[in-house]
Amino acid sequence: MILNGKYRLDPIAVGDLEFARTLRNTPCINKYLSNTDNRSKEQQLNWYLNEYVPTANQQRFVVMRKQEKIGFVSLSDINLRNEERSAYAGIFMSQKNWGSHAADMSLALLAEYVFRGLCLETVVARIIKENKSTINLARRMGCIEITAQEFAKYSTPPIDGAFMYFKYLRTNWKENASIKINANHELINLAAFPKPVPDSSQILPSSSA
Repeated sequence: MILNGKYRLDPIAVGDLEFARTLRNTPCINKYLSNTDNRSKEQQLNWYLNEYVPTANQQRFVVMRKQEKIGFVSLSDINLRNEERSAYAGIFMSQKNWGSHAADMSLALLAEYVFRGLCLETVVARIIKENKSTINLARRMGCIEITAQEFAKYSTPPIDGAFMYFKYLRTNWKENASIKINANHELINLAAFPKPVPDSSQILPSSSA
């Protein structure tokens, strides 16, 4: 848990999957995502069990405002093993929170986690050019625009002319001591990330059942 006042980031769990699926399938949000395929409940759970849980280089969080789920932030391509120490960051919020204090606070919490909790040096992002709200958010955070070629040094998504590319440097970040990071997420110097282990009730039944 990473928290500051009424906002916090909780590691994504099975109970968050339907909210994530509904949000990402919403047309006004989906059109800005890298993968615009609509997901069924089965596909969402399969992604979580087979692609997210077993993978050691990504972390995803649900954004909470008090007890309300309002969006998600994510880190992928996390690299803790060289001098660059970098990751690829993403965010998607419910539409009513676009361009709001909630979106700014979500990334402020994530920045505290990556620079203080993980001791990363660089975070990169790619944002579709039509998504003016998120581009403005990145610029407010202090992100600087970079070339697609520089972005490719840090992350694996394919280069696409429809996107703008940004990086956020540790040197541009200022620690916020009011943001608390739960000890379970103090991952400094750890090469592997703790992942939830689904119990039997979370396993999909076979198609013949």
